[in-house]
Amino acid sequence: MTDTFIKASLHKSKTAIIAVSLMASTSLFANDVEKNMETMQKAIIKLIGHYDETNNALEIVNQKNKTLEAKVAELQTKLKEVQEEQTKMREPRATVEVLGVFAEEPNMVTEKTLYTKTDQENFSTGKVMAQTLHKRKEPTANAKHIGYLKYGEIVDIEEIITNDSGHLWAKLKNGGYASTKWIEIQTKTKE
Repeated sequence: MTDTFIKASLHKSKTAIIAVSLMASTSLFANDVEKNMETMQKAIIKLIGHYDETNNALEIVNQKNKTLEAKVAELQTKLKEVQEEQTKMREPRATVEVLGVFAEEPNMVTEKTLYTKTDQENFSTGKVMAQTLHKRKEPTANAKHIGYLKYGEIVDIEEIITNDSGHLWAKLKNGGYASTKWIEIQTKTKE
């Protein structure tokens, strides 16, 4: 159609040649638009493909996250059960005092007694050899702090106790315990 129009227009006037140029440029623009549309359609198809791939990857990641969250919850439950069991195993069952020895009926084979009393008639006083010595509620360094003893202070000792760690502690007559590591013990002799 364009060829015929060009041949016919050449015989008429200069205005016809301008019309032919306009038609040709419009037709070129139409071809560019079609090519651009095809390119855009291909790009859109690629984008849709990438979108689908991204969604699939996100679904996989979400499934893995849910699986991991379930495993973490399961492990937390197991940990809680183990901690509860350990707490039960630590609870003392019964205590018996026999012949000046504090004993505990162990609740499992490897459990030790809390502490053992030593012959209390051999001790009477002690001199504090540390600058400041903590007085504790129980015969262990982790027990509640109930006071201080000062260097050179003389203390009355009721008995010496060995705790579960094998450390010696002096049970003080005025209450509390102090580590014998920092007390120079004065033993009294039997008559």
